[in-house]
Parts: sequence; C-alpha cells; structure tokens
Amino acid sequence: MPVPKPRRGETEEQFISRCVPVEIGAGKELDVAQGICYSMWQNRNMTTQQRVHQKIARLADVGPRGGIRRSKKAPKSDTKNPNPKRGSSRNKPGAASNTRGVKVPKSVEKILQKKADDFNERYKKKLGYGTSIAQLRTVYQRGVGAFQSSHSPRVTSQQQWALARVNAYLYLIKNGRPQNKKYTGDNDLLPKGHPKSDKK
Repeated sequence: MPVPKPRRGETEEQFISRCVPVEIGAGKELDVAQGICYSMWQNRNMTTQQRVHQKIARLADVGPRGGIRRSKKAPKSDTKNPNPKRGSSRNKPGAASNTRGVKVPKSVEKILQKKADDFNERYKKKLGYGTSIAQLRTVYQRGVGAFQSSHSPRVTSQQQWALARVNAYLYLIKNGRPQNKKYTGDNDLLPKGHPKSDKK
C-alpha cells in the first residue's frame, strides 16, 4: 500500500494520524512508521527526484526492534575524499563530532520524548537507571552527523539512520550490551550504574 501524501489544507496532526496506521499495516514497527510519516510531512514540498530517493530508503532492511540491519561493507577505496570536511546545507561541517551543529525538529523531539517516557516506565525501576530526552537527543544528533560521513547505501534518510541509532542505544541500556559489539560511540552517555558506563 503506498504511503499517503499530505493533502492540501491538512494539518501535521491529521496527516500523521492518517499515515502511521498505513505504514504499520505495511509491516513497519511503530517507531519506523512514525519516522517515515514525520519525514514525509517535513519533506512534503520535495521534488520528484527527491521523492524517488525517499522511496528507496523505505526498502532498507529493518530488524525486529526497528533498527536498520547492517549491510555488507563496501571494499576500501584508495581514492582520497577531495572534501572530507564538507557539511550539508542543513548541518555544518563537523556535525558528527559537534552535536550542537545539528538541529532536531520538533516532530523528532516528540518521538524522542515518547521513547524516553516509554522506556523509563517499563525498565527504570527494574534496572535502577533509565534514559532522558537529553541523552536521546544527543544520540540522534550524532546519528545525523554520522549519516553524512558513513551509512548504509540502502538508507538515504538521515532521520531514519539517526532514529535507528537511538533504538540501538536503548537496546544497549536495556540489555547491558550492544547488539553490535563495535557500537561504543555513545557509551559516554550511559547512566551511572550501567555495565558499560565510564561514570563512577
């Protein structure tokens, strides 16, 4: 079933409430469905070519927890990047390391707040620690920055890539270990008491 397009005169809330059930009906997890729909709303004035790229992004292989499954690594290239510090029109150069250069849309703030609230309600008492909107915002910002330098060729949406990183972070908090043992980039954000936390 095709993703519904925003209608003329339709509010963001009306479109999201119409779009998310369609995506869930197509087999998407709630988090992924919300990410796609909010992205569609934000990019409702995109060109045809940009829409094609977004459709390709939906073909990404999504895991059972809503994260993007890793694709095979491409072989290393001997060709140097002619402009390694180049940023995008939205994010400044160096955004991957300086999260203050990455803007988080209000629609994404809502998603992150809901994720934090749901996680803390289910696991904080059991684990003895939880997460916060500030932590998830930083993880999201790092994901957006990382998307500009390295990401799966099957994903063309920085929002989808960043939300997948947030899901990986929540998995790490909940289980005490990451799904992928190479994922250590956000260990500095882990709450005190977590097995992988650097905080004493």
